[in-house]
Amino acid sequence: MKNILIILFISVLVLGNVYWGQRSKAEYGKWKALDQKFKEEVPSLRNEVDFLNGFIKTQLLSLKISNQTEEVLNNNYSDLIWDLKPKGKLIFFYQDGVCSSCIFKIYADLAILSEKIGKENILVFSAMNVDPNNMFRTKDYTQVYLETLEMDIEGLNQPFLFVLNDQLRVSHMFVPELFEDLRQDYFTKVVVEYFDD
Repeated sequence: MKNILIILFISVLVLGNVYWGQRSKAEYGKWKALDQKFKEEVPSLRNEVDFLNGFIKTQLLSLKISNQTEEVLNNNYSDLIWDLKPKGKLIFFYQDGVCSSCIFKIYADLAILSEKIGKENILVFSAMNVDPNNMFRTKDYTQVYLETLEMDIEGLNQPFLFVLNDQLRVSHMFVPELFEDLRQDYFTKVVVEYFDD
């Protein structure tokens, strides 16, 4: 009887060790998989952060429109330039061939925004012909035909917005299609607060 209890006790110990060994191995496997996933995601996040930092730095380097663009504006649209108050105007710029649904979405955002800052504070600079048959032609905002602002951001081939002040300095630049998660904040807070100050 004593031998049977000893054998039973040893069996329980062996089974317990096997059970805890398997469980530890499974937990270690989960931990290893999680560690591997983390190692794969961190560089991905770093790449995204590096891209955004690089994008922001390149935009900070060209915060004034080019001399050639300034000359075109002064020669062809001097009344608009003289009308710029120190606060400036919100400029919506898009090139020919950009996503039409992106442009329509921005026009919808501008319609809501214009109720808060006024339509007179919004200008549309476009590389698309400003004829009456243009599907993007809108009577709500003054439209200026400009093929380029000669800004690096145009290389993204995305519509973008910025504030242009009376010194023709650029601020509050935003590309809605690249930063969709910030879109609502830009149109309902950032620009509104800028023009309210």
